[in-house]
Amino acid sequence: MKETDNVFNQEPFECKLDWGLNGIKEAVKRKDIIIIVDILSFSTTVTTAIHYGSEIFPFSKTEIEDIDSYAKEINAEVVLGRSEAKLYNKQSLSSLSFNKSCNGKKFLLPSRNGSTYSKIAENNDFVFIGSIINARPVAQIVNRIRKFNKIPVTIISCGERWRGIRNYVPILKII
Repeated sequence: MKETDNVFNQEPFECKLDWGLNGIKEAVKRKDIIIIVDILSFSTTVTTAIHYGSEIFPFSKTEIEDIDSYAKEINAEVVLGRSEAKLYNKQSLSSLSFNKSCNGKKFLLPSRNGSTYSKIAENNDFVFIGSIINARPVAQIVNRIRKFNKIPVTIISCGERWRGIRNYVPILKII
């Protein structure tokens, strides 16, 4: 490797791992098969909701001015925050809130990361939501598509976009 080579360049590889908004935008430009992994909530919730027969519409709260009107227009329920969902016995961004009673229902699912990244990638030919609970089937189908179409894969790890903690260095005591 030459000193001038970009150490982050994964171009020669068929499977890439990237992170954040820049990563998803680059994968979209390359027209890669994209697997969005927002592991803490979004990916597992989407996987669970679809398993139970729900239809999910990811959205970022900043992209739609009147969420309630849009939900009525497409005949969907807006997924609430966890504490609000408990109060009204509705679905939240927790996979545990989805079950058989959600079969056939449509949900608008807000997420700062997973929904935003899904919208950025929505025009790519192949976009998947990956999580711990569906890792194997996603890997199997993506591998078949990759081999047949000769398209590279990029796994996008969604990162939290929080202000003021970029310089925080967590110290773990391992016992």
